[in-house]
Amino acid sequence: MVRPKLKYGDWRPQELQGLVKASYMNPGFVRASCATPIDEALDTVYNSGESCLNVKYSGQSYRNLLGFMDVWTHIHDNGTSLETKLDKRPNGKHNLFDNTTMVSSWIETEYGDIAANFEAHNRIINNVTIAMPHPGVYSAATDPINGILQPSDLENLGGYSIRASVVSPSLNVMCVNMSPSELAPLIYEWPNARNEETDVPGQKIGLDDWRTDIPIAREGEWLNRTVVDNIFQWGPDYDRLPPVFQLYPIPHNMIVNTSVINSTAIYILMKPNFPDLDDFTLCELRSWVTTKCSTEFDLLGLAGGEMRANCEDPGDENAYQRSVEGVPPWMSPDWRNLVDQWQLSMNVNGGVTNNNASNARILTQLVLRRPALDPLLPSVAEALAVYASSALVAGSIQSTFRHYWGYAAMELDRGVHEAFNASVRQQDTREGGLVTDYTEPQNLFALAVNSPPSTALGGCCAGGVSSAALVAPFRVGYAEGANHYFFEEAGPGAGGRDGSPPAGAGKKAGGCDRAASDAELFGNRCRGGRRSHTAALS
Repeated sequence: MVRPKLKYGDWRPQELQGLVKASYMNPGFVRASCATPIDEALDTVYNSGESCLNVKYSGQSYRNLLGFMDVWTHIHDNGTSLETKLDKRPNGKHNLFDNTTMVSSWIETEYGDIAANFEAHNRIINNVTIAMPHPGVYSAATDPINGILQPSDLENLGGYSIRASVVSPSLNVMCVNMSPSELAPLIYEWPNARNEETDVPGQKIGLDDWRTDIPIAREGEWLNRTVVDNIFQWGPDYDRLPPVFQLYPIPHNMIVNTSVINSTAIYILMKPNFPDLDDFTLCELRSWVTTKCSTEFDLLGLAGGEMRANCEDPGDENAYQRSVEGVPPWMSPDWRNLVDQWQLSMNVNGGVTNNNASNARILTQLVLRRPALDPLLPSVAEALAVYASSALVAGSIQSTFRHYWGYAAMELDRGVHEAFNASVRQQDTREGGLVTDYTEPQNLFALAVNSPPSTALGGCCAGGVSSAALVAPFRVGYAEGANHYFFEEAGPGAGGRDGSPPAGAGKKAGGCDRAASDAELFGNRCRGGRRSHTAALS
């Protein structure tokens, strides 16, 4: 007649271990990890991993984007939001392994002040950075090496919470509005360019081998300068080259450049279709692991789990930067190669054929026309960050928990368990072990038949309980000498009905609670010597 009663224990520090197999944003490892039964016997070219990854990227990316847009739909239809501060606006979500929701966080929002950027550069700059929780914390939490009790060990009951001191994958998206003339140095239409006309009047496109005409910058040599060099950090002062594009995209289209030498970025050029805006929008996407966050993971029974990136919280004792201070962002060189596969999976570069794709139409309609965030719409940079967050998560699975890669090989066949600090609390049985739940029918029956007669309910056995009798207060009494629990009236009057607690009430008993007639009622079923328990009826 007893069962476990679960409650959360106290937070306690614990060193956890998680399996690490690859460096951050390792494109080869991510491609090989995509689950598919198609092998070389079926696919002689053996690009099944790439095909699998394309389907995975497109499915997850569109789900993330549509979920984000659904949140904004409610805000837009309600029409009352005034929120223009980035850190207060909706963030993106991602489903990990289909049973855990990952919730992102906007970070470094001081660089996303559109009004301040407009005042400094006299142009609209939409700059956001999104951080995701580290997916490896999920694997560590469910790894038997850490000894964390899982809901499956408790008949799908129970749960736990983890606050992990690990890095968080992050993605910066910076979108800058530029006029056609300002963009001209980056479009392959300069003198002697080998172009041909498209089906759109006035539009030219470089021939298929146009990239062979792009000069390779040597030491001391740089490509065309632009008015946005200092914004994107191009040129000799930054040792970074700008992108070059095959054509100007037409309205509601976007094109991609992933081929800049030694670049850590991917560039997306898009053309909105607003009557009051002639500008194009050039977006740069770069990724690194940030030390400004901790990963929070909560799992409860069959409800599934939720992971959150808790970032830039001065009160967060688990933030990774508390143990490693002063670490500057290190842009991942592999990000460009990984996200190139991401953009191919959804033909983000479809504007080179003027395909008028739906993803491009949605994103171009979110381009900012004024130097302020719209409180009723997401900006294009926000939407792009959420859209690409699937690639951010994919490149982080089984990657290091640290801000550096400390191994000779970029992939570890068998993997290694990396340790990280965490705070953990679990749901477990109350102190003393088991708790008698007198609200359960079988326990309620046993308690009732072993209780003395009640004045308030006298005569109810034959005629049923009246509504007046149901309001009589009762409590669980305890007779210490007989180690016996029973119901008694809690109202004023004789026999302990004055509201005072019965003798021995609330104390723990070491043996079986029973009246003198227990043996006759239950025979040997009264389990003597069980663990101590307390009454659970309020």
